[in-house]
Amino acid sequence: MHNCNFKISHNEDKEFIPVNYYASLISMNRRQILFKSLAFIFLSSNSLKKISISISILLIGYQKNSNEIYVDSFGAIGNGVADDTLALQNAFDHAHKHKSKVINFSENRNYRITKTINIVSNIIIEGKSSSIILDKKFHDKNFRHYPIFLSSFKRNIIIRNIVFICYSSIAYGIIIRSSSNVKIVSSKAIGASLLYSGASLNLQYKDISSLNMCHNILVLNCYGLAYKDLSSNDLSLDGCVHFTYTDGFSAIKNHISGYRHGISWWGGDAHHLRDGALSNQRKCVSGLIEKNNLNNIKGGGIWGSMGQKINIISNNISNCGDVGIDSEGSFSIFIHNNVVKNCTNGCITTFYFNKSISIFENVVSSDIPGQYLFKIYNAAQTFDNKNITVKKNVFTYRGKEGNAFLGGDNCETLIVNENEFFNTAISLTGNNNRYITIANNIIEFNRPIQNSLGFISVGNTHSNGSLYLIKNEIRMLSQIKTKITVLYIPQSDYNSSANTFIQGNTISEFTNIFSLLNMSPNSEIVHRFYIENNLIDQSCFASTKTLDNSYSNNCNILSRNKKEKIYLLWKNNKFPDGKIIPID
Repeated sequence: MHNCNFKISHNEDKEFIPVNYYASLISMNRRQILFKSLAFIFLSSNSLKKISISISILLIGYQKNSNEIYVDSFGAIGNGVADDTLALQNAFDHAHKHKSKVINFSENRNYRITKTINIVSNIIIEGKSSSIILDKKFHDKNFRHYPIFLSSFKRNIIIRNIVFICYSSIAYGIIIRSSSNVKIVSSKAIGASLLYSGASLNLQYKDISSLNMCHNILVLNCYGLAYKDLSSNDLSLDGCVHFTYTDGFSAIKNHISGYRHGISWWGGDAHHLRDGALSNQRKCVSGLIEKNNLNNIKGGGIWGSMGQKINIISNNISNCGDVGIDSEGSFSIFIHNNVVKNCTNGCITTFYFNKSISIFENVVSSDIPGQYLFKIYNAAQTFDNKNITVKKNVFTYRGKEGNAFLGGDNCETLIVNENEFFNTAISLTGNNNRYITIANNIIEFNRPIQNSLGFISVGNTHSNGSLYLIKNEIRMLSQIKTKITVLYIPQSDYNSSANTFIQGNTISEFTNIFSLLNMSPNSEIVHRFYIENNLIDQSCFASTKTLDNSYSNNCNILSRNKKEKIYLLWKNNKFPDGKIIPID
């Protein structure tokens, strides 16, 4: 039962107060109850004298025993003009005080606010497709990011079917600080970013612990559309969904377009001169980013800094001004079954010091010449970038001319296995690689490549490092002849001898097969090349066979200067008809 408190007084000296004045204090769906109650009072009165009724309807008491409350009952208008800030805040405060479980907005209204609304614990917020519009001119200077809803040290919140609108580059629909068990479902952000989760204000990486992190945050089936600032011709300056210092987070089935970044995480600054050392804890952990659609992102589509145990699965990402998917300085990242296209600085990338990155069964493409479909960035040139596996992906360049690349800077252990490449050159000659395996891939071209010394350029494995090129099928599909080498292998370590194994490959329709280079400044170093059991089409040798019936012109063995030495084992390499290929 709703508790209405009526105070009735008789006063002959004052004019009768119209009943509808008090009725206006009550939301539309309560008015009939109120009118009937007042009518009963008047009709049952035997007095003919003027009476005035002073009615004090205590709205807090009116719904205090209800599990569900309605923001309109607290004076919210929802016409997009009136300022509903106080009414909305009163509704949340009431829900907290009286332990209401559901706050309802009216359907398809526009609630205008001029200040952040502080939401409460243990609540379901039913937006019913209504919009909350934050006037950007009321930006609170205490916030770097200005939220429409703010949750600080709260828990157990569901926000459903709300549209957050604010045409400002620093506005967020929801900011969550040191909160847990928060779900944002079937909601929209227009102009504003949608979510920022993180620790309390002004805390640095060193201050973060499980006590002040966010826990268990979900963004499901939401929509984000950034605004374009016509005065600066620039897109929104922030990301749509950003998980900072969060343990347990998910972003599933969301549609995001136009933001600076799409979906991101942050568990510290991955730069190797800041927080990014391998020994430092990654403080954004246990994430799932699945079945999202992201396009026309100014910066990174899905990326993060210093995360751990994050699965990035079945997303569709296209046209990013920076990277498509990036595991910046992160551990144990599984990138699976994504479709990624046309990302300026790399469709899938690893920045700084990573460990245990698995890139598996993705479809990656570009039609822009020179783009990297997968790229490693490691400016530190150290072995701290560890254990990257690229397996069973399809890498395709679709442009009318030129080619794409897979490659980049150094890695301690890199495995490229069972992939398909089309017009995508491999370039992995950065300093200080250690163990590289390129095996069981199908690598096809229908044109000469550009901006590379080899269709496959790989080497510079240091500290007794090894390079394995094993059982790849490498084919030129056109009749165009090129002098570019198929396998360009430089080795340059000063202190140790590198081992290169080129074994069991099939190579068809090329002219120059191998360039083996000792580039070490140390004349005492002998780099070793083991070329065995490869099947090489006769057409690869047709134009360069020497008078002594050997094929040394097709295997260029070079050194930095004439003092360096190369050990070459050439064994059991054959034509398709089984004839052994001699070399002098």
